[in-house]
Amino acid sequence: MRICSVPGCGQKHRSNGYCQKHRDQMRYHGMILKRTTRDPNEIEIIDNVCKMELYNIVGEIIGETTFDLEFKPEIEQYKWHINGNGYVQCTYYDKTTGQQHEMSLHGAIIHLSGQTIPDKHNIDHKDRNKLNNLKDNLRIVTESQNQQNREVQSNNMIGLKGVNWHVRNEKWVAQIGINGNQEHLGYFDTAEDAARAYNAAAIYYFGEFAVLNIIPEGEQS
Repeated sequence: MRICSVPGCGQKHRSNGYCQKHRDQMRYHGMILKRTTRDPNEIEIIDNVCKMELYNIVGEIIGETTFDLEFKPEIEQYKWHINGNGYVQCTYYDKTTGQQHEMSLHGAIIHLSGQTIPDKHNIDHKDRNKLNNLKDNLRIVTESQNQQNREVQSNNMIGLKGVNWHVRNEKWVAQIGINGNQEHLGYFDTAEDAARAYNAAAIYYFGEFAVLNIIPEGEQS
């Protein structure tokens, strides 16, 4: 039997000296890749933690996610990647319906740990690291709590959450989102005072979910 010309492959020859896999690589990428989109993720086990490599379309490592060893038998059955929002997910086919579905790794971990997600709730990464999918880093939260546990938005030029400059009043204004509504916290002479007002409100409304502004020590009152 004639086999693929790629060293170490050993698969049956299809055409142009290659097996089906390597023929497709030459057709679509113009080169033989070390990995394909069909190859399973590499998983390293350290103590009770799995570290899983994530790849781009040409097989280059672009990230690494962690999850608990107890979930490895189920997780390793799928091919995982990083989606456009930075979350780890996989695409799979339902053998019964033939339909394609997408599943997030954090959603799979919550499901495998026996938890259910009520309506209007989400899964939150406590440390805001989307690649840290250890079960102790995941929690089920309301939409409002999930919104709170986010970094300062990229369009915020001053780097303080809940703080903006009010042009008409020529003051700094503080506000905080509560259940989809913005609550006004007052006008302030300095951005730092507005940030402190936001911090106090965040602790009051969100407790452990609050993401606080870091105010330089010299600006504390």
